Order: sequence, then structure tokens, then C-alpha cells
Amino acid sequence: MNPPVSPYERLAAEYYDASRHPTSANFREASALILGDWLGSLNAVDILEVGAGRSVVWEVLPQSSASSRNVTITDSSPSMLGYSSDLAGPNVRLMLADARDLPFPSTSFDAVVASLGDPYNDTAFWSEASRVLRSTGSVLFTTPSYEWAQAFRDLAPAAEFETREGISLPMPSYVLSKTRQALLMRSAGLEIKLIRDVAIRELPEPGRSWKVLPSRGLNASVVTGYWVKKA
Repeated sequence: MNPPVSPYERLAAEYYDASRHPTSANFREASALILGDWLGSLNAVDILEVGAGRSVVWEVLPQSSASSRNVTITDSSPSMLGYSSDLAGPNVRLMLADARDLPFPSTSFDAVVASLGDPYNDTAFWSEASRVLRSTGSVLFTTPSYEWAQAFRDLAPAAEFETREGISLPMPSYVLSKTRQALLMRSAGLEIKLIRDVAIRELPEPGRSWKVLPSRGLNASVVTGYWVKKA
């Protein structure tokens, strides 16, 4: 069954334009910092990246070990998935798939990676992530930090993007406190091994979006990462 049409299909053409969407670019940079450290120390052969768009996994995987990994890159938006089309090869496959309804057998992967997974951060996704994960596997999940969301928006489950035509597009975004996030993961039979926050000061200064610079100080968190294992 084909996945439902992704709301990101309308935004895909300009999503990675850092001049138009610098906050998204900052979030990606922060997420890559976390995932690069964790993937480098993770002995995972079969890796699933969900909601990928332009793959962060393949970008941060150590080149010395990339050829020994099998990476499956998925997205529910054909246009977003197209940003990774040049990666397809013997060790990389691309598939259209909804993060909440993954078309893979149970226990298929050593690692499930969701970079900025707030658009599908709900019970259905976590149930699927747990199902396709092997017993010794890990989920690596990043999201805009709850502290940032509290400071910048009213915690409604949506993020607003303004297109180059001036159209405002609300996108799903479920950003939870660390306590609520842990409960959601636990309900899927998963437990947190590590949590890492990336502070504003860790982002390159010239490219910092004004949206990540409310009056919270440079040590304030902008993205939170969770390394999750089977309970």
C-alpha cells in the first residue's frame, strides 16, 4: 500500500534552502552532530533511516565503515526522498514508506535512525520502530528541544513554514518534554540509554537563525537526541 501523501511534498522544492529556512538548516546541523558521534560508535550493519529526505545517516557515517553497512532510506514524500536518490547502490536502498507503517518484517534492523523525527513522534511510530528493531538494536532519535519549543512557540503540534510565495504551511511537529518522551518510548518497550542536547553555541555563528536565538543564552538547547534500546 502506498503511503499517504506527505505534507512535506508541498515544501520539498525549497526545504533545504538555508537562506529561506535557516532554522531547519540549524536543526539539521545540530542533529548531525549527535548522530555522527553515536553512529560512529554503534556496531550496526543493517540501518533504517526514516523520514530521511536528504540522508543524514550517509552524510555522517564514517567512510571507513560505510561499505560494511546496509542502509535503507525511507520517506513518505517522493520529492523529499529524491534528495537521496544519488546514494542508491549496492549498500543503499531507497523506499517510499510511512514512518508509522513500515513495510519491513519484524526484527529487520540493528538501528533505526530518525533525524528530527518530531513530525511522526507518536505511538504508531514508536510501536513500528520497536517492531522492526532487533533485540540488541538501537533507535537514534533527534527532535527540536522542548526548551526551544517552549521559548519560541506555544507547543502546538505544528511548525509553520512560509514558502517563497508567502504561503504559510503548518507541518506536524510533536515536541515533548524529556519525561513525556521517555514515557512514550517506554510504552513501545524501549528505554533511554543516552540523552544529548546540542546548545546554540555549538552551531556555526554566521548561520544561526534568529529563531534559535531567543533570550535563553548560548548554552540553551536547540536539539535533543535520544539513544534508545529495547527494554
